[in-house]
Amino acid sequence: MNHLTVLMNNPVMWIGAMTFRANRLTIYEQLDAKLDPTGRVAVQSIPEIFGDWALREKKRGDTLGHVYDHVRKKTERGVSTAEALRPFLDNDEYLVLAGGETQGDLRGAVNELLRSSSARQEMADATIAAMWAPVLGLLTLVVMSIGLGIYLWPEYERAIAIHYWPGWARPGVEVQLWFGKNWAASLVLVVLMVVYAASLNKWTGRTRDWFDKLPPWSIYKGRLGANILTTLASLVGSGKSVREALVMIRDRAAPYLRSHIDRIIRRYDSPGVEGVGALRTGLFSQRMMDRIEDAATGRSFDETLKDVGERSLKLIVRTLKAQAATASLLLLIVVGVLLTYISCVIVFGTQEATEAALRGLSGGASL
Repeated sequence: MNHLTVLMNNPVMWIGAMTFRANRLTIYEQLDAKLDPTGRVAVQSIPEIFGDWALREKKRGDTLGHVYDHVRKKTERGVSTAEALRPFLDNDEYLVLAGGETQGDLRGAVNELLRSSSARQEMADATIAAMWAPVLGLLTLVVMSIGLGIYLWPEYERAIAIHYWPGWARPGVEVQLWFGKNWAASLVLVVLMVVYAASLNKWTGRTRDWFDKLPPWSIYKGRLGANILTTLASLVGSGKSVREALVMIRDRAAPYLRSHIDRIIRRYDSPGVEGVGALRTGLFSQRMMDRIEDAATGRSFDETLKDVGERSLKLIVRTLKAQAATASLLLLIVVGVLLTYISCVIVFGTQEATEAALRGLSGGASL
């Protein structure tokens, strides 16, 4: 979604755009119900639907009314529904809606948008937490180490010499003392988090291919692959050819995704590669490819993609969620082990060091 354009035009519209994003599944359901001709004398036009909604929301003082009014004005001027909604939609959602609308089936496009967006939301709920929970856990460890390194361990260091500490606890104490003395250097971690977030959709090349095998990059790639498969299936189902759908996705993609789509297109155009083989570029996990190949038995590539959209999507979502949960668990175990180690240093390490210092003092040694 182009938030910057909306913000530059009208800050209130930006707030309305956020509201739209948060409630978009409900809005798609309402739009589908409005376009349903069952039991109606006549179906309202898109400008009429969004005009009524705009009046209702503005009476309530909701900024969503400005979004609806924007859509009403655009569609009254002959702009398509997809283009009018484009500032408030993800690229994937825009492509699904535009693909169906160009085929003259707006309600079918809204239905497909609702189904695919629900699946993407389910995947996002599973993968976003998996991608960021370990990073936030690591940040917690660093903040804890800085605090202990500034306030706790210097006091113990002055009271008890480091040689009294048990060997297993010394690394923890020394590392946290370093964090306490060099806390400003820890700001590098904030920079690394920003770099990590920026690298997800921009970083390309062979090095990125290697990192894509490791979480949390692998989780992002899995989610992106499932999203693209959903969008591709929706576009093909709306009447686009496979190549047309791939080009539409590529032209609106960030650098990382664009590089993968370019690979798929090159393989798709290659005489020696047929059908599902074009998707073997590394974007889709092996489990995901298994689902696609199962759907491809006895079907053309186009029909395979349609089947993936209609039947196999739930299996793909389930597979992705399981992969994300496994990767997140492994990373959280690492963070948990480090937290347990720090706790043991604080509780048992200090006790052993104190006892060793007291024994040394009774033997005539100095602390």
